[in-house]
Amino acid sequence: MPSSSRELAEHIADILRPLGRVVEVRRFFSGFELRVDGEQLLMLHESEIYFRVPTDALRAELREAGGAPFTYASSKRNVTVQRYFGAPADWIEDAERLLDFARRNLSALREEK
Repeated sequence: MPSSSRELAEHIADILRPLGRVVEVRRFFSGFELRVDGEQLLMLHESEIYFRVPTDALRAELREAGGAPFTYASSKRNVTVQRYFGAPADWIEDAERLLDFARRNLSALREEK
């Protein structure tokens, strides 16, 4: 497992390279985002993967696998962002599963436009 958040982002980018011509890692708030051919696919926050998920079916798949929506504490309340949904931690070590879900999620993101 990579030792830093940046190394983890680069590791995941390497796994996702078959998805497009350009896979970019960029700073995103306190973590990183990964874009495939300009489309934001996921963000990394505190070494956790949160896919930008466009459909209820894909969110349900992540929930069934043990994922949960992205949450953070604001100064007034806890905020839940359903658009970003966490992938199970063990997917970082399962490149085939990560790539399979990422491929289907990216396709749904592109269809959304």
